[in-house]
Formats: sequence, C-alpha cells, structure tokens
Amino acid sequence: MRFISINGTGSDAGKTTIAAFLIKALGVTSALKITVHHGGFCPKETICDGCSTAEDVPFKVTTDPALLGEGDKDTARFLKAGASKVVWLQSYPESLKEGIDSALSYFEKEAKVVVEGNSFLNVRDADIAIMVVPPGFKGLKPSAKEILSKIDLFVINKHHGHGEALLEDTRSQLISLRPRVPIVVLDPKNPSASGGLAQEDLLKRVQEAIGPIQRLITDYKFVICNL
Repeated sequence: MRFISINGTGSDAGKTTIAAFLIKALGVTSALKITVHHGGFCPKETICDGCSTAEDVPFKVTTDPALLGEGDKDTARFLKAGASKVVWLQSYPESLKEGIDSALSYFEKEAKVVVEGNSFLNVRDADIAIMVVPPGFKGLKPSAKEILSKIDLFVINKHHGHGEALLEDTRSQLISLRPRVPIVVLDPKNPSASGGLAQEDLLKRVQEAIGPIQRLITDYKFVICNL
C-alpha cells in the first residue's frame, strides 16, 4: 500500500476538504478516516468532553457504504469525491495501532490510500505526509506537534477573501516551524486560480511520492500524466 497522509494544525484546518480534493483530482479510489476518542464513539464525528457508548470495544471499523454515506460525514464527502472504498476507524488512543492494522486489512495490498487523521503518523509512515493549515492559524494542537517532524508538505487552505498579507504571515509562521518544508497555497474551491500552478505543484508532488494513478479525473484543467 501507498499512503497519502492528510493532517491538520487544528480541528477546523480543512483536512477533509483537501483529502476530498485529492481523491477527485487524482482519482484515488481508497480512503481511510481515523477518529480517536477519549471516551466513546461519536456517530457524528464531533469533538466532545465525554462521549458515552454502549459498545465496550477498543476500536470500531465501519465499511458499510450506506452508513458511511449518511448526512454530511467526512466519509460521505470521500464517497462523493469518487472513492469506491472508504473505511472509518474509531478508536481509543491505547488501541490505535491495533485499530489501524485492522482497518488497513480491508484495502487491497496495492491500494493507494488517502488517510485523514493526525494519529496515523504515530503508528505508520506515509509516502507523503501533508499538513493542512488555515490562513492565520494560531499554533498547533498537541497531535499536530507530535507529528510535525514527519510532515513533507504544508498546504495552506485558502478561501475566497483571504488576502495576501494574511497568507504571507501564515507562510512566515510555517517557515519558522519547519524551514525546509515546501508550502503550497491552494483554493480547493477554485483550484485553477492563478493558472492552476498551485494545483499542478500539489498534484505533481503527490504523484511523485505514490506513483502513477490508474484512474484519472478530468474535471480540473490540470491532469497528471503517467510518465
């Protein structure tokens, strides 16, 4: 398996948005969502102070597309983006390694998997590890600090209205954290902005790391070629 690890500086960084973008733009057909709970399995994937559950199990792996596609779950966004195989792992911290091993058993050995969740890098290495950063972020949450040394690429998740001064300040903060890690500024809702250079840079870096993709999506102006 080859892994594209999608991580975030905080809970609202935009990990799912970038993960779904890569699934659609590259045609990656496999995705793993990891949710780590300190006190229960929250069905709505929300962060709370004390979940409760009737399921006294160390981890839970969900593979049923009907459940994964419900509502506005992150997993539903992966399916909508074109992933044909989506797995959702919910785990307590102490069972994370066992849970990840179990979740990965549902994928083909040659699969290329987009993995959303900072905790993955505590257990496994990735072929490319991306940290998604919102413009003007105010520091790293603990799980982001733990994996910072493993990050290969920063992606600033730009939205309409983010000015250049804010983006430059964000770049400066990232350079101070990891001076040699490349930075891409991408507006995933308008990926062809500025001639599509940010999109091209991001997709090239990912494909160089994981190898050619068999199924390519042509919705975007830039399409990776299998060289």
